[in-house]
Amino acid sequence: MGRSYMVEEAVEKYLAQLVGGASATGLIIGQSSSLREFVVMAARTPEREGGGRQSQRKGSSSLNQQDVEWVSEHARQVSRMLPGGLCVVGVFLITPPDQAKEAPNTLRQIVFAVEKRIAAGQLWDLSEDDITDRVILHVCSKTRKTVCRTFDVKDPKSSAKPADWRYQSGVCSSWPIVSCSIGLELLVPLPENRTSTQDTERCIKKGLLTWAHQIQSGVCLLNGRHLSDDTELQGAQVE
Repeated sequence: MGRSYMVEEAVEKYLAQLVGGASATGLIIGQSSSLREFVVMAARTPEREGGGRQSQRKGSSSLNQQDVEWVSEHARQVSRMLPGGLCVVGVFLITPPDQAKEAPNTLRQIVFAVEKRIAAGQLWDLSEDDITDRVILHVCSKTRKTVCRTFDVKDPKSSAKPADWRYQSGVCSSWPIVSCSIGLELLVPLPENRTSTQDTERCIKKGLLTWAHQIQSGVCLLNGRHLSDDTELQGAQVE
């Protein structure tokens, strides 16, 4: 049995608005867990600067390499802006019926490129408990038929698996809010003979890696108490 996605009704309305226009590509945002996935938002990838649309061959849903890179860059920027607990869990593609045949290959190409781009900017490694399945969603602009599949993005040879996509209201309305703050005072040495901004970026990232490892090895207290990993949080807000 494939993974189950509980999707906020607002996502259905958002996709319905996009269906009436031209082909569209975008990101699916939510939260992953061992039992099921939660989707709270979809975000269409904007046009590139200059007003040019994503260049698709006539009668084809395939994107060229520049388009894939643009969607991946969109995913990287969105991922950096999301609050803790939310991430880019997949991608969607809306096409007319005559382009549906090529949609699965196009989506597979995009979802792997997106994950690679996001992972390149992460400062920590995935744990054994992290979910590596990502969802692809194809919507037909005429029939509004929805096809949902998943890929294990850590396996380049991964094949598509069926998934359950269900809309419901109030997906995240009962989620508790955990608030915290982290003070960062980091001294990063820079070599005098650096020749480019890439050298500076490499040094800063190396310093941040040390800081990220310290965060990973830290102990989290909720309301002053250390709870086990499988504890269910109660209440409207926890600090």
